[in-house]
Amino acid sequence: MDSHMTRCSQEVVVRELEEALERVAERVLRRLLAERDGVTPAPAAEGDVLSQASAAAYAGVGVSTIREWQARGHISRGRKGRVVKAELVAFLARGRQSQPKDSPEAKALAILDKRGGRHG
Repeated sequence: MDSHMTRCSQEVVVRELEEALERVAERVLRRLLAERDGVTPAPAAEGDVLSQASAAAYAGVGVSTIREWQARGHISRGRKGRVVKAELVAFLARGRQSQPKDSPEAKALAILDKRGGRHG
C-alpha cells in the first residue's frame, strides 16, 4: 500500500472516530438534560446499532469478547445483545488490551500518538 492510500485510510479512520465520539457526546448530553428535566431520552437510531457479530467484526474481536465487554459494563447491551456503535467506538478509543494492530481504532490511536494527542 502506498503512502497516499495509507494517509487516506488514516484520514477516514480519524473522521469516523471523530463522528462517533460526537454522537456519544450528544447522547450523553441528551441523557443528562433528560434526567435533569425528568424526561425519558429517545433511543438510539436504528442505524447506530450493531448486532454482536457486526460489532465484533468492527472491533476485530470475537463475539464472545463483545459479550464479555457487555457483561462487564464497558458497553451497554440492547435488545438481542445489540451494541450502540458510538459506545463501542468510544470504548475502543479509550483503549483496551490486546487491540489488533490493524483495527481502525488502533490505527486512529497510532495517528493520535504521532500527533502528540492524548487518548485516555
